[in-house]
Amino acid sequence: MTHLPTKPKTKSERIKHFLRAGWSPVKIAKELDTTIDYVYKEKGKFKRQGLLITQQTLKITDGRNDITVIKDQPVSDPLQGDQIYGNLDYNVPPLEQKDIKSLYSCFEKNMNASEVIAEHGFRPDISEREYRRFLTIKSRDPVEFQKRLISKFSEVQNETEIQPLVDKASQGLSLTNSELLSIVDIYAQVFALGYVRKVVSNPSLSVPGVGRLLCSFCQLPQPGVLFGNSVAADFLVSRAPRYACPRCQDIESVVSQEYKRPKS
Repeated sequence: MTHLPTKPKTKSERIKHFLRAGWSPVKIAKELDTTIDYVYKEKGKFKRQGLLITQQTLKITDGRNDITVIKDQPVSDPLQGDQIYGNLDYNVPPLEQKDIKSLYSCFEKNMNASEVIAEHGFRPDISEREYRRFLTIKSRDPVEFQKRLISKFSEVQNETEIQPLVDKASQGLSLTNSELLSIVDIYAQVFALGYVRKVVSNPSLSVPGVGRLLCSFCQLPQPGVLFGNSVAADFLVSRAPRYACPRCQDIESVVSQEYKRPKS
């Protein structure tokens, strides 16, 4: 008489039975009409307790006889898909496609890894790793680079030479390398011209290797004149030995009027 194995009674025992038989958590959840989360929870518990044992079969032949060796070993569950599946540290089911979409949608909304974990309950190690991956991808995104580069020209006026490229980029079209380089060159020229205007008009800005005309009275640097060598400096000083800035001129005028006023 053949004795059939006793059917596991509890749902937990049946889950363990199916896991040992090599069933996937998804298939077990459908068979037992339960949730995948519950199956993963039980699976994690069994693995921590060392209860998931499977059989490894090795067949050896010498040409005449076949020898089969059966050895019990713990069930191994290597991480798949770049560790998207759960491990012993978390009783959390693997991330599905919709979860990954949700994860990266949050990153696009400037949420960091901890905020995503708090809102969606994703595994911390996956959230942290994917956030680093997201930052790496964004830092090398040519479309994002193009957008940021084009946005600089909102401050530039009357640059008709670059306008066709700006229009092309605003239509969502990718610019060629030569077009991007031409934008960088023009922007560098515009920036340089603006910087020169700024340093010429603002004497408080220090420019290494460049001199300024000084007031003969207060010795403060004056706007409007820059020179880059001693010959130019000597020439300017010789041409304006008593140059006075507007403030010193006002003071000199007041003193002169006071001196010329008849004394009572």
